[in-house]
Amino acid sequence: MSARKDLRRQGRQSCRQPVALRWSDAQGNDKYANVVALDVSEFGLSLQTREALPLRSRVQLRAAKLGIQGEATVRRCAQSGTQYVIGVEFGGSMRWKPPCTIDEIVLGTGTK
Repeated sequence: MSARKDLRRQGRQSCRQPVALRWSDAQGNDKYANVVALDVSEFGLSLQTREALPLRSRVQLRAAKLGIQGEATVRRCAQSGTQYVIGVEFGGSMRWKPPCTIDEIVLGTGTK
């Protein structure tokens, strides 16, 4: 079995940070969840959730420690055990740039 080629535009940095997530379900009802970011790149996040989200759906994100707030689009949704791993791509001109090292973010010793 051959390894799957990584087509990402940017490398990702592992992180385990809380993210507030908001989206609308198929009936148009607003849904909210506190999820965990597994990794982050300039253009998106990988999130661990308890609920599957439809591909191409729009979500609102807020991750204070990562300095992320804005809209993203679901590009990937895969079940992992009893949870789901969701890949989202940031919308518009939204980009993530590390203000310092990921260790400093986790430890809270970085500067902005």
